[in-house]
Amino acid sequence: TDTSVATTQGDIIYHNGSSLARLGAGTSGQYLETQGSGANPQWSTISSDFVKLATTTISSTVASISFDNFISATYRGYKIIYSGVKGNAHNDIFRIRFKSGGSTQTASNYKLIQVRGYQGTGSTRGIDNDNYSAWNDSGLSVGHYVGASSTRGGFGFMYFYPADGTISSNVTGIHSYYHSGSNASQFNSNHFSGNYEDVTAASGIEFSIVGTSNLFAGGTFVLYGMKV
Repeated sequence: TDTSVATTQGDIIYHNGSSLARLGAGTSGQYLETQGSGANPQWSTISSDFVKLATTTISSTVASISFDNFISATYRGYKIIYSGVKGNAHNDIFRIRFKSGGSTQTASNYKLIQVRGYQGTGSTRGIDNDNYSAWNDSGLSVGHYVGASSTRGGFGFMYFYPADGTISSNVTGIHSYYHSGSNASQFNSNHFSGNYEDVTAASGIEFSIVGTSNLFAGGTFVLYGMKV
């Protein structure tokens, strides 16, 4: 082997079709990519089509949290994953609103459809297909009561497509939660879709609690951008 081909720490020696050649070190985080038979290897950058943008954890009671000013032309859609969501009282409800120019959009332009399956103690179980849906409301009140159990919290995910001046804001996802009493005697899961009938460009999304306390007691939210 001709060791003179390699000159620097991190060099890789390969055959370029006629002789040994040197591939210098790439940028930190890159990977070595083959281009197939008859081609030289190269360093490439891992795709960033799905990017973690922000995380928010609720450590004390708060009325709302939001992801604002993360909207850009770089991403067409966004995914939010959340867990451990609790109200400060058992009769609190999880609500979603959109933001525009840094301000929460509170007009009665929200449309919501959701289907809820639930299982409670004993034989209490069923499906609701419209009891918690709404037309022209001031927010998307997703699910029934979130609950305030110290050991159980709501969890789920959603896809958020912000208004861009032509198409209005949309969100769809699955929200699962316990409710009713200190022992959280009913487990619920909602498939929901919501819309805010306004094409004004959205700047973000907000989560709040409405009901008895109007306060979050816990929860972690993670925002991802999608370039698809």
